[in-house]
Amino acid sequence: MNWNLVIFHGDKKAFLMKKTYILLLGFISLSLFTQNTQDDDQRKGSLFFSVGTQYRITPISTSDSKGGPTTFNHVNTDIQNSGPALFYTLDYYITKNLSLGFSHSMRYDLITMGGHEIQGATGFQSADYGLIFGYTVYLDYHIKAFKNAELVVHLGRSRLNTGTNFTSKQTFYVNNTAVPSYSQEDFAYFAWDFALGYKKKKFSFTIGAYTTSVTNYYLIDNFIVPYFSFKYNLGTLF
Repeated sequence: MNWNLVIFHGDKKAFLMKKTYILLLGFISLSLFTQNTQDDDQRKGSLFFSVGTQYRITPISTSDSKGGPTTFNHVNTDIQNSGPALFYTLDYYITKNLSLGFSHSMRYDLITMGGHEIQGATGFQSADYGLIFGYTVYLDYHIKAFKNAELVVHLGRSRLNTGTNFTSKQTFYVNNTAVPSYSQEDFAYFAWDFALGYKKKKFSFTIGAYTTSVTNYYLIDNFIVPYFSFKYNLGTLF
């Protein structure tokens, strides 16, 4: 049995640039309709729109007790899950201290490492990069720990690495006849999002981690992606 990986390419550059411009225009347009930020005591019942940047640190992972490789040969889990991301959030305050939020992040990062089209014993092929998205639904609890600032306890559920689709090919030999089989796969996974933040007026700083025990990376049991992020509150939508 031979195990090969096939990636179908297209004119991605123009598509990615167009999609990025559309998202940026959406952020700008949405921010134009936001109102001034309300005081903390008056934010109950309001929906806030914020933008920010996040940096994901090299993941911490443990392998299956059987040992062996921890991923497909054509992806680097550390590179694919670390680095900078841009995001926006929507936060609805159920009370003045408790908010329900949604976050959408975007990264331009590694999909596969390449090499699947190299036929000879040696050779080169560029890696495949693209836009990778993440989505998180979360609860934030705000604690008035300082006169003009708050501590924020953050708990969420995330869907990470969407947009990492690839097509894999597995070849079986039946009576010395090659029988190829194709399947659509990706490296997306669900994770818990735990964090602690510091918020002062419109700015907030957060340190946290995404944690999961179920990924599509071969033989990985536990996967932790630490991160820190900065967020700026543009105002209220209502």
